[in-house]
Amino acid sequence: MISTELWTWVYAFCVLGYWSQLYKDNPWYQFTEHIFIGIAAAHGAVMAYWSLRGMAIDPLLQGQSFWLLALGIGALMLFRLVKEYKYLSNWPLAISIGVGTGLAARGAIETQILKQITSTFALVKIASPFEMFSNAIFIITTICTVVYFIYTVKPTKGLSTMSKIGRWTMMSAFGTSMAWLWMSRLNFLISQMQVLIWEWLGIV
Repeated sequence: MISTELWTWVYAFCVLGYWSQLYKDNPWYQFTEHIFIGIAAAHGAVMAYWSLRGMAIDPLLQGQSFWLLALGIGALMLFRLVKEYKYLSNWPLAISIGVGTGLAARGAIETQILKQITSTFALVKIASPFEMFSNAIFIITTICTVVYFIYTVKPTKGLSTMSKIGRWTMMSAFGTSMAWLWMSRLNFLISQMQVLIWEWLGIV
């Protein structure tokens, strides 16, 4: 039996509107796209308000006057709307980009380089034969992948072989990542179809 719930019909209307683009661009798809963008923008504005209130306004009202400086610097961003004083917005923009770049570089070095190196060689331990074999494969493929990106040394026969193994390893990793991506998208599609068939149309 077809559903009588309003929100189920709204869900079906939006999903089918998005799917209608598979045929061609049409007003139905554009309407559902505008709904999505509008809801996303409204959600972002609400989250920004609560973040600003919780991190700056409330502490400022509690006597933490340091946040007044942060609010003042952030307010300078609004001068991008005024042509004569647009240059004032460069200061908070430069601060945010500089701080963000520093934090990102620190996090990347720590997590993507140092911790990966320590985790790789931490695999060298006494374990079951299968785990020892798996750890050895992991370490060998990691080293070979690093060798693939060495361009300052003339490749010898051994380095060329390691470089090929590294390339095969990367291709395997890329293929696995693509397979996981497709599987996640297919799972999302299947969940949408289940809602449409079972909850909306009532087909069991």
